[in-house]
Order: sequence, then C-alpha cells, then structure tokens
Amino acid sequence: MGPEDAVWPKGAIAVASGLTNLVFVLAAAWLGRRPQTVRWPLEALVWSAAVLNAQWFLLGGSSRGALRIGYYLWITSYMLLGIALHEARRRLPDRGMRLPAA
Repeated sequence: MGPEDAVWPKGAIAVASGLTNLVFVLAAAWLGRRPQTVRWPLEALVWSAAVLNAQWFLLGGSSRGALRIGYYLWITSYMLLGIALHEARRRLPDRGMRLPAA
C-alpha cells in the first residue's frame, strides 16, 4: 500500500465535505420556512456534517496551520445550525417523533 493508495479516501472525504454545504443550505431553509416540522433526522444530519467537516482540523496534521478564519467560521456555522435545529425541535409538542431517552 503506497502513498497513491491514500489519495482516493482523501478525495472522497473532500467531495463529501463539499456536499455538506448543500445539507447546510437545505437545513437552514427548512428551519427558516418550516420550523414546526423539524425532526431529529435533520438535526442528526447537520451534526454529522459538522463532524465530517471537523476532520480537516482533527486529521489535518501539519497542514492544520493552513486553516484560516474562514474554516473556523464555516465549522461554527454548522454547530450553530445544529443548536438552532435542536432548539426548534425541543419547542415542538411531543408527537412521538423524538429519539428515545438514553
């Protein structure tokens, strides 16, 4: 297994990370237009996108220093959207659509 074998997973992660922008836009639009219909799968999807995007910092190694303020604002926006979705969902009347308590 040589260095060229490690290229495709990084490329796949980069594409998936780029697609999280679509998740963000759709989730933010959903929250803005229909906050009363927010359910836990949407919240989980946004938090999953945040974790995926955090890999640039967590697994960045020596290239971590190349991350600029834009990256930190970008990842923070996912976290804030996740919190907003959680708060919108928390304010809903219980309709049996919530995750079971642990």
